[in-house]
Amino acid sequence: QEMVLDLQTFEEVDDKEVKLLAEGLPWHLRCLELRLGACSLTSLGLASLAKHLPKSLRQLKLGLGQCHGLTDAGLESLARALPPQLEVLELSMKDCTAVGDVGCEALFRHLPSSLKCLQLYLKGCDLTDIAMQSFMDHLPPHLEELELNVSGCRSISK
Repeated sequence: QEMVLDLQTFEEVDDKEVKLLAEGLPWHLRCLELRLGACSLTSLGLASLAKHLPKSLRQLKLGLGQCHGLTDAGLESLARALPPQLEVLELSMKDCTAVGDVGCEALFRHLPSSLKCLQLYLKGCDLTDIAMQSFMDHLPPHLEELELNVSGCRSISK
């Protein structure tokens, strides 16, 4: 079972709508792609989505770029809720400037060991070398494909 929803740039899509969407996700879903970039989503809405992620998911693709209400707390909620059998994770948080080391460290610590493909777009987030070291320390053992974009993160050493 697969679900793809593109709600990018709909400013009226906020935490309430995302919570309703999350509550209606089929429990047997294997692939979920949500494009919510530039919506009025905050960490509260991301926590609601995380709470309702089906444990059956094998692929999760979340486009959350330019959701300026997202913070470390929201990313931590998502990290703790990642399904244990997840094989593909694509996460875009481009220009989510309130997301920093704390949220990303939580994400890296909670990456499922089953992960084979990881694509992270963290361009413009508030990251430092601390997050990058955590990333290196927590790479999943079965990872076959990796893409990491941290351009525009000014506090990362060259």
